[in-house]
Amino acid sequence: MSKHGSLSSLSIALLLGALAVGCNSGVDAKVSIAQLDARCLLNSDCDALLICAFQRCHQACVTSRDCSGGAHCVGAEQPRHVCQLPEERSCGASGVCPGSEICGPDGQCRDGCTTNRDCVSGQLCVSATCADQAELSDAGTLPVVDGGTGLPAPCAFNSDCAAGLVCLSGACRAECATDADCPLGKNCKEARCEAPVVTGPACFYNSDCGKNQQCVAGGCLPLSSAPACVYDSDCATAGQHCVLGQCSCECAVSSDCPPNYECQAACACVPGRVISGDVTVTNSKEVRQLDDVSEITGTLTFAIRSGVAASFRLPAIKKLGSLSTTPALNTVPLSYELPALEEVGLLACSSCKLPALKTAKQIDYPRADGAPVSNVDLPELVSTGAFTLENGTEIVAVSAPKLTQVQNLRLDANSKLVSFSAPALTDATSVYVNGNDLLQTLLLPALARVGDVTFNSNNALATLDVSGIENANAVSFIFNGLLKSLHLPKLKQMASFYTNGAGTSFATLDFSALETVTSQFSLLDAYGITTLALPKLSSAGSFAVAGSLANLSLPSLTTVGDFSVAAPLKALSLPLLKTVGNVEVSLTQLQNLAALDPAQGSALQSIGNLSVSGNSLLPICAADALRKGFPGWAGMLVNTGNLACSCPGVACCNGPVCQ
Repeated sequence: MSKHGSLSSLSIALLLGALAVGCNSGVDAKVSIAQLDARCLLNSDCDALLICAFQRCHQACVTSRDCSGGAHCVGAEQPRHVCQLPEERSCGASGVCPGSEICGPDGQCRDGCTTNRDCVSGQLCVSATCADQAELSDAGTLPVVDGGTGLPAPCAFNSDCAAGLVCLSGACRAECATDADCPLGKNCKEARCEAPVVTGPACFYNSDCGKNQQCVAGGCLPLSSAPACVYDSDCATAGQHCVLGQCSCECAVSSDCPPNYECQAACACVPGRVISGDVTVTNSKEVRQLDDVSEITGTLTFAIRSGVAASFRLPAIKKLGSLSTTPALNTVPLSYELPALEEVGLLACSSCKLPALKTAKQIDYPRADGAPVSNVDLPELVSTGAFTLENGTEIVAVSAPKLTQVQNLRLDANSKLVSFSAPALTDATSVYVNGNDLLQTLLLPALARVGDVTFNSNNALATLDVSGIENANAVSFIFNGLLKSLHLPKLKQMASFYTNGAGTSFATLDFSALETVTSQFSLLDAYGITTLALPKLSSAGSFAVAGSLANLSLPSLTTVGDFSVAAPLKALSLPLLKTVGNVEVSLTQLQNLAALDPAQGSALQSIGNLSVSGNSLLPICAADALRKGFPGWAGMLVNTGNLACSCPGVACCNGPVCQ
């Protein structure tokens, strides 16, 4: 026999011997059982035919039939399975099982599962655990031990489990049996891993603690693998600083803080000094002496002389009686930062940067102190009494995005002002915008309730948004040359509307919701607009239009005082008008007075004096015919400069035809 033949025969013999041992759980298996339960890390640490699972040597299996003594064939590292060791079968009251096994309802350690596919061959998934068919009752369930406390409920989160259990491997089970099962720094207490309770200061410094520990809040805790912070900026709470990888507050009570500081929110030391009376600062040293001041009850005045541009900062002041600068001290720009200021009485400092200012009793910006101030930003301002920019301030743009209430807004004679924006402003007693030569944009879109509104001689004003106004007193536009449109779609009631001046050239007017004008509606010298419709206007104290208007529609008007039209009207619609005072119709291209004549369908019942003049297409007898429609009429009639007719009596002519 060859050498190779001898080796092949020996291999076959060894294989048959191994199969014989694997198929027989009797006396022949005792040879390998001798090394069961030995500690191991690798399969090579165990005798032949044994594998290492749960750090113990186990017998390999395919089904529970391969195991002896009623042990189950359970999963170890897929695709290998092992027979349970005797001490691994029962989970008892602790509910603790090796590896990923869970405690079944019968108090036996089993593989956890959600479907039959999760179990070894021949087992079924019952009550979230794998069981051999022979173990199941006729109802297909496992027996439950007394109390049923071993039942492992399936879960996804710890909150799915009963008190004292956590979600592990898809089922509720105990988190630990001993301290060794818990992370460093925690102890096993009632089957849960918990941090030790520090009953008193166990440490003051890190050196009071053991290796790999640090002193936190009087207790020694393990150093975390990754620090909570590296820099102070990593800490989210004001007053916290990064100390040994942890965010710690600088105070708990005010006595922890330096003099003139107080502890805010049990964490941050903030300035708390209050000065009663007025303060004037003249140099940078005096500015720094106010670093710990939170309030000045009187006036803070900046009177600093400087030959170079500079910025000065007062970090802690939250409240001032008033804030001002002494003008004309410098020819270079100076700025003053008050990042914490929230409340001020009088604000008279256009070069002050106030990012936190919320309320002011009065804002009155003077001329800048020697150099232009490009922008004024008040990002948090909510309310103020009067807001005034006048007499040549050097401000170019103003933005107050959160301003909702102002008593009087006055922009008057500002030679540099280009834009003003207060998009959230809803209430104002008055808005006065006058003589701002460069003002191009004014945005007040949310303004709903306002008293008097005046726009006068703003020669560059091209963009105006006051579209939110619902109620107003007097509205006036005079000499605003570039303003082509005025949209007031929500305005329902006002005392008066007045526009005049050759420099006002409206092309579009939107009064679509206007119902009542208690005093006058006067659209004079309006040479850009050709059509005016006020669909809901029902009453007006007086109504007058003059300019280039060709079509006028007042379909809901029932009552008006004096009514005057001096424009080349081709159409006039007054279908519901019943009462009118004095009427003047001049310079029109009307061919009849049907809108006023009851004989031609008008609803008019009462009229005062009537003046009809300079209407080149209106027959002269039209006014006489209208007067005849009001028996007993005692008013005066002026009838001049109209189309002459040769028809007799009060007949009117339509071209060559007498009517």
